[in-house]
Amino acid sequence: MFFTFNYDDFPLVQVTFNEEPITEKDLDIFFLTWLQLYMNQKDFIFLFDTRSITNIPSLKYAIKVSLFIKKLKKEQPKHYLQKSLILINNKKIQRLLDLIFS
Repeated sequence: MFFTFNYDDFPLVQVTFNEEPITEKDLDIFFLTWLQLYMNQKDFIFLFDTRSITNIPSLKYAIKVSLFIKKLKKEQPKHYLQKSLILINNKKIQRLLDLIFS
């Protein structure tokens, strides 16, 4: 999978992305894992670590993430995600994230 979730320091949830290519199935698992944090009904903070990404993901997946976030904001009555921190060391990843969060 292209990601790992680490809950050892909860409420800080570390999400590390790696060089594995993104697949539809893995992206669905990523979304379900994110939703599970909401189902727990506890506040949390994301720390996204993109520093190990070597291949820039497809724009298609960036759009899917953007739409997921938009839907989550709209449909969830309470937002347990308090803030997100993102570690980036690649300009192309920065631009892709700018697109996702715009």
